[in-house]
Amino acid sequence: MSQERGDTPTRSPLLAPELDAEIKKVLAEREFSSLEELNRVVGSIVERYNRKPQADLGGLSPVQVSRLVHSDWVSQDSAIRLNSKLTLEELEGARILVNARLFLAAVLEESGIKATATGNLTRKFVEVMLDRIALPDGYAESVRAVNKVINEEDLFPLHVLRILLVMAGLVRRTKGVFRVTKIGKDLLSDSKAGELFALLFFTKFRKFNLAYMSWGGEQGGVQETAAFALYRLSRLANSWQNAETLAEHLLLPAVVERLDPPEYPGRILSLCESRIFTPLAEFGLIERRELPSEKKWHKAFEVRKTQLFDRFLRFCEGG
Repeated sequence: MSQERGDTPTRSPLLAPELDAEIKKVLAEREFSSLEELNRVVGSIVERYNRKPQADLGGLSPVQVSRLVHSDWVSQDSAIRLNSKLTLEELEGARILVNARLFLAAVLEESGIKATATGNLTRKFVEVMLDRIALPDGYAESVRAVNKVINEEDLFPLHVLRILLVMAGLVRRTKGVFRVTKIGKDLLSDSKAGELFALLFFTKFRKFNLAYMSWGGEQGGVQETAAFALYRLSRLANSWQNAETLAEHLLLPAVVERLDPPEYPGRILSLCESRIFTPLAEFGLIERRELPSEKKWHKAFEVRKTQLFDRFLRFCEGG
């Protein structure tokens, strides 16, 4: 599977069958003296509907949801904002930040890392990083057990990290050598940990194609409306929540309707696990714990947000 940036949605993720029904009712029951009068009445209905909180939108109005999912995440008036002022100590539980700093430091230590003919990291560097980076329990042992030689893609977390750092402009491949960029050197400073963390998060959710992390296909709309999922988590995951139940509240109804194939066991949980829960856990923004389960097709688990979640992500519901 190739790594590509997710496409920007070409249409709003909101569907309004109730609105269609109301407009059709008015058209059937009333005569209009002019097109201008018709437009005024319909416009009023649409305006009223768009500002009315909707239960299936998590209590937000369509206007609020639209503002949320189309925010840029960086401007002062964005409906979702990232706190880049956090300290290195506050971010010590973020595995991705730890690994990014280790990677950047290792490349600087070697004054650049030669790329392979296919544009990947060398086996020597991969071996070095396998011993340095933070990985889930047992991961390094399993990699060594199934690979006589370890290439970059065999150590998938490192492979993804390398792509992410390049996309974020922190590492660049020049004349066949990976080098840390000026901004990469600057953000490696302990005092810039919060800025590095925010940049990595923005890049992961807004530029990196999260479909690369799973077998579920592109599923357009899931990543593009991630801001809604993050908002819902901020309201629903204060304590341990069954992940399968929680996942049903994280995707917009119109996104669910467009999933392909439309039906398969655990489809929403699978998407949320690979494209929301797993990345957020890597950033130290949620915790996960396994549950006993009789289902063979997935392991039941619970999630809850960490204190870092609310310190890092801020939402404005205005609109």
